[in-house]
Amino acid sequence: MGDGKIKQYTGNYTQYIELNADPSSINNQQDKRQQSESSTCKKEAYQQQRARAPKFTYKEKIEYETIDDKIETLEEKLVKVEEGIHNAGSDYVRLQELTEEKEQLEGELEGLMERWTYLNELAETIENGK
Repeated sequence: MGDGKIKQYTGNYTQYIELNADPSSINNQQDKRQQSESSTCKKEAYQQQRARAPKFTYKEKIEYETIDDKIETLEEKLVKVEEGIHNAGSDYVRLQELTEEKEQLEGELEGLMERWTYLNELAETIENGK
Protein backbone atom coordinates (compact mmCIF):
# COMPACT_ATOMS: atom_id res chain seq x y z
CA MET A 1 0.00 0.00 0.00
CA GLY A 2 1.11 3.50 -0.67
CA ASP A 3 3.20 2.31 -3.65
CA GLY A 4 0.41 3.10 -6.07
CA LYS A 5 -0.38 -0.56 -6.53
CA ILE A 6 -3.97 -1.73 -6.74
CA LYS A 7 -5.01 -4.95 -5.10
CA GLN A 8 -8.32 -6.60 -5.80
CA TYR A 9 -10.35 -7.82 -2.83
CA THR A 10 -13.55 -9.84 -2.98
CA GLY A 11 -15.98 -8.78 -0.26
CA ASN A 12 -17.33 -5.59 1.21
CA TYR A 13 -15.46 -2.70 2.80
CA THR A 14 -16.17 -3.79 6.38
CA GLN A 15 -14.71 -7.22 5.74
CA TYR A 16 -11.65 -5.66 4.13
CA ILE A 17 -11.07 -3.37 7.12
CA GLU A 18 -11.50 -6.25 9.56
CA LEU A 19 -9.04 -8.38 7.61
CA ASN A 20 -6.35 -5.70 7.29
CA ALA A 21 -6.79 -3.79 10.54
CA ASP A 22 -4.84 -4.34 13.72
CA PRO A 23 -6.66 -6.09 16.59
CA SER A 24 -7.11 -2.93 18.68
CA SER A 25 -8.98 -1.11 15.91
CA ILE A 26 -11.24 -4.14 15.42
CA ASN A 27 -12.19 -4.01 19.11
CA ASN A 28 -12.90 -0.28 18.83
CA GLN A 29 -15.14 -0.88 15.82
CA GLN A 30 -17.04 -3.62 17.65
CA ASP A 31 -17.48 -1.39 20.70
CA LYS A 32 -18.86 1.41 18.51
CA ARG A 33 -21.30 -1.00 16.86
CA GLN A 34 -22.49 -2.30 20.23
CA GLN A 35 -22.95 1.23 21.55
CA SER A 36 -24.93 2.31 18.51
CA GLU A 37 -27.08 -0.84 18.69
CA SER A 38 -27.79 -0.33 22.40
CA SER A 39 -28.67 3.34 21.88
CA THR A 40 -30.96 2.33 19.02
CA CYS A 41 -32.65 -0.23 21.26
CA LYS A 42 -33.10 2.37 24.01
CA LYS A 43 -34.62 4.85 21.55
CA GLU A 44 -37.02 2.22 20.22
CA ALA A 45 -38.06 1.19 23.74
CA TYR A 46 -38.65 4.83 24.69
CA GLN A 47 -40.72 5.45 21.56
CA GLN A 48 -42.80 2.32 22.20
CA GLN A 49 -43.41 3.41 25.78
CA ARG A 50 -44.52 6.87 24.64
CA ALA A 51 -46.86 5.29 22.09
CA ARG A 52 -48.40 2.95 24.65
CA ALA A 53 -48.87 5.26 27.59
CA PRO A 54 -50.46 8.59 26.65
CA LYS A 55 -50.51 11.11 29.45
CA PHE A 56 -51.12 14.77 30.11
CA THR A 57 -48.29 17.23 29.95
CA TYR A 58 -48.07 19.55 32.93
CA LYS A 59 -49.76 22.39 31.04
CA GLU A 60 -52.51 20.10 29.74
CA LYS A 61 -53.18 18.85 33.26
CA ILE A 62 -53.54 22.41 34.58
CA GLU A 63 -55.71 23.34 31.60
CA TYR A 64 -57.89 20.24 32.07
CA GLU A 65 -58.49 21.21 35.69
CA THR A 66 -59.43 24.83 34.89
CA ILE A 67 -61.15 24.67 31.50
CA ASP A 68 -64.64 24.03 32.92
CA ASP A 69 -64.45 27.24 34.95
CA LYS A 70 -63.25 29.20 31.92
CA ILE A 71 -66.13 27.89 29.81
CA GLU A 72 -68.64 28.72 32.53
CA THR A 73 -67.27 32.27 32.83
CA LEU A 74 -67.48 32.80 29.07
CA GLU A 75 -71.05 31.49 28.97
CA GLU A 76 -72.02 33.92 31.74
CA LYS A 77 -70.43 36.80 29.82
CA LEU A 78 -72.35 35.75 26.70
CA VAL A 79 -75.64 35.78 28.62
CA LYS A 80 -74.91 39.29 29.90
CA VAL A 81 -74.00 40.52 26.41
CA GLU A 82 -77.19 39.02 24.96
CA GLU A 83 -79.23 40.76 27.67
CA GLY A 84 -77.43 43.99 26.78
CA ILE A 85 -78.33 43.48 23.12
CA HIS A 86 -82.00 43.04 24.01
CA ASN A 87 -81.93 46.12 26.22
CA ALA A 88 -80.01 48.32 23.72
CA GLY A 89 -83.19 49.21 21.87
CA SER A 90 -82.48 51.91 19.28
CA ASP A 91 -78.91 52.71 20.44
CA TYR A 92 -77.25 51.38 17.31
CA VAL A 93 -73.71 52.25 18.37
CA ARG A 94 -74.07 50.28 21.60
CA LEU A 95 -75.82 47.49 19.70
CA GLN A 96 -72.90 47.25 17.25
CA GLU A 97 -70.36 47.10 20.11
CA LEU A 98 -72.31 44.39 21.89
CA THR A 99 -72.73 42.37 18.68
CA GLU A 100 -68.97 42.48 18.03
CA GLU A 101 -68.28 41.49 21.64
CA LYS A 102 -70.75 38.62 21.31
CA GLU A 103 -69.03 37.35 18.14
CA GLN A 104 -65.65 37.50 19.86
CA LEU A 105 -66.93 35.64 22.92
CA GLU A 106 -68.59 32.99 20.74
CA GLY A 107 -65.28 32.45 18.90
CA GLU A 108 -63.41 32.08 22.18
CA LEU A 109 -66.08 29.72 23.49
CA GLU A 110 -65.90 27.59 20.35
CA GLY A 111 -62.11 27.31 20.71
CA LEU A 112 -62.43 26.37 24.37
CA MET A 113 -65.06 23.76 23.58
CA GLU A 114 -62.80 22.14 20.97
CA ARG A 115 -59.94 22.11 23.47
CA TRP A 116 -62.26 20.71 26.16
CA THR A 117 -63.27 17.90 23.79
CA TYR A 118 -59.62 17.07 23.06
CA LEU A 119 -58.65 17.08 26.74
CA ASN A 120 -61.61 14.89 27.73
CA GLU A 121 -60.82 12.38 24.97
CA LEU A 122 -57.20 12.31 26.15
CA ALA A 123 -58.36 11.80 29.74
CA GLU A 124 -60.54 8.87 28.64
CA THR A 125 -57.64 7.37 26.70
CA ILE A 126 -55.40 7.67 29.74
CA GLU A 127 -58.03 6.05 31.97
CA ASN A 128 -58.54 3.20 29.51
CA GLY A 129 -54.78 2.69 29.21
CA LYS A 130 -54.33 2.12 32.95
